[in-house]
Amino acid sequence: MLRNVYSIVLWLGLSVMMLSPAYGQSSSTVTGSVTDLTTATASPVSVVGNGSSAYLGGVAIQGSTVTGSVTDLTTATASPVSVVGNGSSAHLGGVAIQGSTVTGSVTDLTTATASPVSVVGNGSSAYLGGVAIQGSTVTGSVTDLTTATASPVSVVGNGSSAYLGGVAIQGSTVTGSVTDLTTATASPVSVVGNGSSAYLGGVAIQGSTVTGSVTNLTTATASPVTVIGNGSSAHLGGVVIR
Repeated sequence: MLRNVYSIVLWLGLSVMMLSPAYGQSSSTVTGSVTDLTTATASPVSVVGNGSSAYLGGVAIQGSTVTGSVTDLTTATASPVSVVGNGSSAHLGGVAIQGSTVTGSVTDLTTATASPVSVVGNGSSAYLGGVAIQGSTVTGSVTDLTTATASPVSVVGNGSSAYLGGVAIQGSTVTGSVTDLTTATASPVSVVGNGSSAYLGGVAIQGSTVTGSVTNLTTATASPVTVIGNGSSAHLGGVVIR
């Protein structure tokens, strides 16, 4: 898996950490659309162990070429995703692209209801929806539509992070609009630990070229973003371009 591919000071809504080791470093060429339609109801995904990961839906593209749209449609109801262990991660939906070329729109439509994403462990992360692009070229719009209801994202551990929605682009070229529409209701994002971070929505762009509008529409209702720990930070919405 692509662990800690990048980190942007201040905040970066996501990290590209969605590729399983099973995929290795091979590359592929796809001519046509790539679509994930994952629907889970009362279907929890959980792992207990260090250096572990748990995934529910999502699209991950590494070192590949895709000529066509890329879409993730993950819907989770009463389907929590959890990991207990150090150096671990939990993921629900989302799109991650690294070192690839995509000619087509990139869209994440993750909807979570009563489906918390949680990690207990040091150096760990929890993700719900969102789009992360690193070292890639995308010709088309990039859109994140993450909706969370009663689906908190939490991490308990030092040097850890929690993310709900958002778009993160680093070292990439995007020809098209970039939009984040993250809506959270009764879905707090929290981290308890030193040197940790918590994020809810927002757009972060670093060292990239984007030809098109950049828009963030983050709506949070009864969804606090909190961090308890030294050298830590909490972020809700916003746009950062560096």
